[in-house]
Amino acid sequence: SGCASLPVAGDADPRLVQALKELPRDGAWERMSCWMGVRLLVSNTTPTASISVCQITVNLAVLSLPHETIRAILAHELGHMMNNDAGAFRQGVPSIKKEQQADARAVLILSRISLDACLALPRHLATLRGESPTHPAPALRATLTQAWCHELAARRKS
Repeated sequence: SGCASLPVAGDADPRLVQALKELPRDGAWERMSCWMGVRLLVSNTTPTASISVCQITVNLAVLSLPHETIRAILAHELGHMMNNDAGAFRQGVPSIKKEQQADARAVLILSRISLDACLALPRHLATLRGESPTHPAPALRATLTQAWCHELAARRKS
């Protein structure tokens, strides 16, 4: 359980499957109720990525990004799934709070791989331009996630 990857349901792009399988699993994954696995879909109409129950949909353009970035995006989307952001009881939570909480989950996941894997998230966030209703404050979130990655790396060294 501690190192087993989250199962993928159905056919999916091999780049997404590989990136998902590299993410370390933790107890929160078992609580997601995705017993049949996570469905990975590609769309040309979705923003960068989005989630619904046991499903991550990424924009087709994501597949052209570096592998480390794809893995970081999937970790962030898994953070949303672990937080049950698609659930009705989270509808009143401000989007910036949901994004920061998903970022925090992604940092915890990615930092278990390496500092460089973790830093792929703030590097990606820094490339996003401007505000969007679904992914607010990318510059602030890039700064925060970079600090969190370095903080976790320092804790692991001591």
